[in-house]
Amino acid sequence: PESNDPNTVVQNFPYRLDMSYKWLQAHDAASKEIWITEDGYSTCTGCGALGVSEEEQARRLIRLNVIAMGAPGVTNFTYFQLKDKFNAGPSDLWGNMGIMRNDLSEKPAYVAYRVLTGHLLNATFIGFGPLQRYLDDPEVEEIWINDPSRVERVVRGRGRDAVAVWKIVSAAPGPAPL
Repeated sequence: PESNDPNTVVQNFPYRLDMSYKWLQAHDAASKEIWITEDGYSTCTGCGALGVSEEEQARRLIRLNVIAMGAPGVTNFTYFQLKDKFNAGPSDLWGNMGIMRNDLSEKPAYVAYRVLTGHLLNATFIGFGPLQRYLDDPEVEEIWINDPSRVERVVRGRGRDAVAVWKIVSAAPGPAPL
């Protein structure tokens, strides 16, 4: 969701949120809420680069939620979707978007969502951590911070702080050393 390539802004979730908020500001509507009602990733196995593994879907679900928590104006984030639909086969892109399989068994993303909401329900974004510093260059969007491959968010919920850190290594799923 956070491509390092500025030519792929459609796939850059923080960029899209930032542009949405700037549009509201430009139209004297900065006090309006931003609701994200459908975002997610397919576990389609026959869709090439459009599909991700179930484990990557779970990692991205957490990232999307934490990024949305820290975006100005965002008050709602709804993941698309709960259950794979239409008893779709493994090569159906939209039919494999769910965090539960057609047989209602849980994908790793379902477990990730349960843990995420258990820890961060009603949490509040309180800022960026020390790994992520702003640039003082007015020509650079603030969303591209210091090292755009390293992202850190700090949220406060249930009386304690939680830090979410990830590193973008490549488009391919796999471990990312910090």
